[in-house]
Amino acid sequence: MSEPAIGWISEVVLDGPDPWVLARFWAGLLGGTPVEWYPGWVTLEPPPNGQRLSFQATATPLAPDTARVHFDIGHLFCLVIR
Repeated sequence: MSEPAIGWISEVVLDGPDPWVLARFWAGLLGGTPVEWYPGWVTLEPPPNGQRLSFQATATPLAPDTARVHFDIGHLFCLVIR
């Protein structure tokens, strides 16, 4: 028997040197409008097909024309009393 899920993917985040370039590219494919919520953090709004897609600036060197991907996980905190 598998364990129940403790969270969900709240957004998919692509890291790269220029989040605006990534956001404009993906907005052209998926729709949405790039919005900068925080410096160096751009999100497509409204989320295409309900899944939030964001782009985060990174100073870590990447190979040319690449991006790293990570998932932000949402979760509920609960207290279990036994």
